[in-house]
Amino acid sequence: MEKKYRRTIMVRRMFVEKIDSNYEVHFVRVHWGIPENQFRIQIWNHGVFLIIFNRPEDYEKVKKAGDTWMGGVYTLVKGWKEGKRLVKESIESLPNWVSLSKFPKHLWDTSTFSSIGNVLEIPIRVDAHTAKAPNEDGARMLVKMEASSECPCEVPIFIQEEDGLLLEEIVQVHYLRPPPKGMRCKIFGHWTSQCISLQKFAGKVNPSKNEVEKKEKEDDKESYLLAHNKNGNKEILPNKEKMGVNI
Repeated sequence: MEKKYRRTIMVRRMFVEKIDSNYEVHFVRVHWGIPENQFRIQIWNHGVFLIIFNRPEDYEKVKKAGDTWMGGVYTLVKGWKEGKRLVKESIESLPNWVSLSKFPKHLWDTSTFSSIGNVLEIPIRVDAHTAKAPNEDGARMLVKMEASSECPCEVPIFIQEEDGLLLEEIVQVHYLRPPPKGMRCKIFGHWTSQCISLQKFAGKVNPSKNEVEKKEKEDDKESYLLAHNKNGNKEILPNKEKMGVNI
């Protein structure tokens, strides 16, 4: 007898927003080119769902393609076998796009972008629009982020003039669809309030409505702070002596 989940892929979108099931179906059909009548979707929870394929070639195609981007959010893609627990693995590093708005055109250079990427964490590449030529929209970079590190909202660039004068340019950094992060456990994929809830709700199968609403408000606040590169009421600023770029 054939197993119900014989050809199954587990997809984990590294964001906590709810996704419409119709969008998930559309994404599989368009992104991987799988006919809609050859697979079905089973939602597990926010950001995590299973794709059950009818044809082995479709399963192998998606599995081989590996991780991808879904709606601008990094998305983990891997095979899953029936009977295996749907456990979220601990993710300590992830690629993420950042926008450098109003980037100075006279500093538009591959080496400069690489240096800025090193300040943020690990540079991967700039997008095609940025690589082509300076533009009014600013630059976009893909960097590998570490959950254990802070996310600076600006990077100072120090320019040595011929007369010895040291000039400073400040580059603003905006993180595009940043993954949620537990500030205590230093793991991507959930907010700090969700770390606390593992202990707070221990033994509670059905937490009260007030407890759930309070936790959701904490998550929403933390989401806003991270998206705007803030820590509480203070912006996270880099140590200029350690995190600046010298040109």
